[in-house]
Amino acid sequence: MSFIRLKESTSFLRRTVECLLHEKSTKPTVTIFGPQNDKGIREVTTKIEEHSKRFELKEEDVNKLYQNVMKAVVELEKVKVFGPLSNFIRKENLREEFKKLPKMLEKPDDNLREIANMFFRMSDILLIEKHPDCVQKKITGLKYFEKLYKDDPKAMFPVYLEMGKFFQKINIQQAEPFYLKAMSLIEKIEPAVRDEYLFKVHLKGLAQVYGQVGDIEKALNSLKKTVELIDTSLKDKVSPQEKAMIYYETGNCLIQMKQEKTVLTLWIKAEKMLEEAGDKKMAGKMCQDIGRFCETTNDFDGAKNAYTRSIELCKEAYGEEHNLTKTSKEKLKELIKKKKYFFFSSKLAF
Repeated sequence: MSFIRLKESTSFLRRTVECLLHEKSTKPTVTIFGPQNDKGIREVTTKIEEHSKRFELKEEDVNKLYQNVMKAVVELEKVKVFGPLSNFIRKENLREEFKKLPKMLEKPDDNLREIANMFFRMSDILLIEKHPDCVQKKITGLKYFEKLYKDDPKAMFPVYLEMGKFFQKINIQQAEPFYLKAMSLIEKIEPAVRDEYLFKVHLKGLAQVYGQVGDIEKALNSLKKTVELIDTSLKDKVSPQEKAMIYYETGNCLIQMKQEKTVLTLWIKAEKMLEEAGDKKMAGKMCQDIGRFCETTNDFDGAKNAYTRSIELCKEAYGEEHNLTKTSKEKLKELIKKKKYFFFSSKLAF
């Protein structure tokens, strides 16, 4: 590191540390890179990145900057850390743990859980950095988990779910097999929790994957299964907001598949559920979507009722001047004009 670079970096770090220590004396909790801090602390990691580019610092020099900031951070009590600095600290801590890995690998069967977790955590950090090794680390961790939980399908189920979520971020095509593996374990799990596990793999996994790749038919099948579950065995175990979201997404898939018959029933059910739960914000938005759908089917009365209710809910939830309130008012005005034109055109046709 050149003298100029060192001087500039040291000066910046000194100001950063002073700022951090000042925060320690005035506040019990410090949030690095968070909304409750002054500007200096919030931009710590941004400044380090700017300096590294400006002075063309090598990776080891940038790491030194982070390490020095980290030393200042750990002196504080009750510290919360977010952003790149958080990832750096996690990586540094894991680097220390990885020093134990060779010894663990001498007797892997005695350390399966620790080794598997270590590879999974490192993979997650590398994924944030978009490092290509993140996939290999995750696969290696999976092998140790499979060995650890070979006779425990209940413990292995969330591991396959995590693999599916991981590959949704990397390569969506590779996510499906892991969700299917998770599903194959459900029959081996005690009946009391099977439906909950089935719900997780369909809603949190397969429905999302099929939706992302554009296989609407398969996405719809998965969503229909979740609808069946939340209407029966999981009726009291899923929040009204999550149920409403499932009904809504199922309706969207039905529209794309040109199977609109039950869309309105599902969406009205979702809207009533939201109102009963006191969620006026989501209910107001839902009414707006119901109005739009009714318009497409020339159900003008249904659309009018939906937009009117949307205005009432949005007013209460957001206020008169909010965009959603204004949009519902505009849609209602447009609907009245459209209705008049529609009936006038119908009369001319006769």
